[in-house]
Amino acid sequence: MTDAPALDAPVTNPRRRRFYAFAVLACCVATFVAKWLVNEPRVSVNHGDVSFYVTVARNLAEGRGFVIDYIWNFWGEPEGIPTPSNVWWMPLPSIVAAIGMVLGDGSYAAGQAATIAFSSLLPLVVYLLGRDLFGCPRVGLAGAALATTFHLFLDQPSAPLSHCTYVVFASLTLWLVVRATRSPRLWFAVGVSIALTQLSRSDGILMFATAVVAAFLGGQLPWKSGASATSYRERLVPFAKGAALAAVGYMLMMSPWWARNLADFGVMQPGGSLRSLYMSEYMQWYSLPESVTPETLLADGWDRVIQHRLDVGANNWTSMHSGLVNGAAMKHLASENMFLMATLWLSWFGLLSCFKRRFAFLLFHVAMIWSFYSLAFTAVGNESFRSGMYSLYPFLVICAARGAQNAAHLL
Repeated sequence: MTDAPALDAPVTNPRRRRFYAFAVLACCVATFVAKWLVNEPRVSVNHGDVSFYVTVARNLAEGRGFVIDYIWNFWGEPEGIPTPSNVWWMPLPSIVAAIGMVLGDGSYAAGQAATIAFSSLLPLVVYLLGRDLFGCPRVGLAGAALATTFHLFLDQPSAPLSHCTYVVFASLTLWLVVRATRSPRLWFAVGVSIALTQLSRSDGILMFATAVVAAFLGGQLPWKSGASATSYRERLVPFAKGAALAAVGYMLMMSPWWARNLADFGVMQPGGSLRSLYMSEYMQWYSLPESVTPETLLADGWDRVIQHRLDVGANNWTSMHSGLVNGAAMKHLASENMFLMATLWLSWFGLLSCFKRRFAFLLFHVAMIWSFYSLAFTAVGNESFRSGMYSLYPFLVICAARGAQNAAHLL
């Protein structure tokens, strides 16, 4: 197996194991406290997206199921109020908030508390991913420490929004992919994690492509130039087993949601997900279904469609190369924050360590997210790409930790 993703040698010293376990736990507790303090002033819904997730969560907590008490768009062809929810947006953020409401007093604050608690697991996932990517627990721990108070993890992932579960499960999927290239039985867990990522945001299904690339680079795909028929069969069997395990894990986790969609809409996935590809501007979210079609997209000709994608792609490129800054509120003031700018430059410095075969699946993931939000789903513009970047921000934070380590070695 050539240059597979690095895995850390097991920490066998009991004192070291206890140290890393305690340190990561401390990072999770610290980020919970930081998130609580930052978001404590937010005691009610302050955005339309939050309103959707909170309304669904409250209805779940009250035993009414996945319904919503207002019509925010017409893509599901609603017949009245209440109407089935989650025609487009996925259910997991509302489920997390609903758990908090059930355990608490049913208020917005209770739902937000559950969201903060869940997203506080992110330093643990960052530690695992950093440790196994670079084969160094110190890099993983430094990444977890940076993630503890990193500004992009304190705000939106702490509100009842898709960012909360998406950033955790997307990062968990990347870690499981790294492990599965060495332990094929973990492909089942990869499939489960991809499903949980998709249940957070619809674009989570793109993680399957990242997993396939990682399997190829890890030597688990069956085709290889010059391979004999015997070696081809020997490679085909483990790949087929891994693909089957991932598919089974994915389908088992998705099946309850598919069953709900079949009951409410008559299809496993409502058509709104695909119709969004034909949107040319944000306000078409609120249009009638028949007004968002391939024909309406091309009504002004291919030149307008291509130019729009070129413009969105350019904006997304700016967000990507300044990713740890550009997603922030008041980003025009980011240059005045020395810690933030140092993190950005250390991230780029650490990224230089990733131009190796074993990291190529992550670089593919970066390119895939950019391509999807620059060529396919472009109507919402740069905001959607920045949300999709939450599957990459933890990796960039880990790169900053690696960059700090490389800088220390140079001094």
